[in-house]
Amino acid sequence: MTGKVTAMVIDSGSISNILRTYNKQLKYGRISAIVDKPSSSDKLDLSPEAKKAMFVSRLVSESEKEINLDELNRKLSGYNFSKMTDEELNSLKDEILKSL
Repeated sequence: MTGKVTAMVIDSGSISNILRTYNKQLKYGRISAIVDKPSSSDKLDLSPEAKKAMFVSRLVSESEKEINLDELNRKLSGYNFSKMTDEELNSLKDEILKSL
């Protein structure tokens, strides 16, 4: 039996994308892991600024593309984060990720 050996080629762009994504997950994943799973059963009331910061952190960590934070802040300036539910925030996040 003769076997044919094939080589798998991975271009440097793919490796770079993988490493960038991994770095984002390390950098922003720690923040969202702490925020997403509170240690007690008590609910916290977060300020609108804190909700926005958490939202931006999740968005950046889940995006495969580089995000211009100034442009993102301009897009988010019309939203009142103090009145948005988790479902509305997830919907907004998905909408922004699709538009990138």
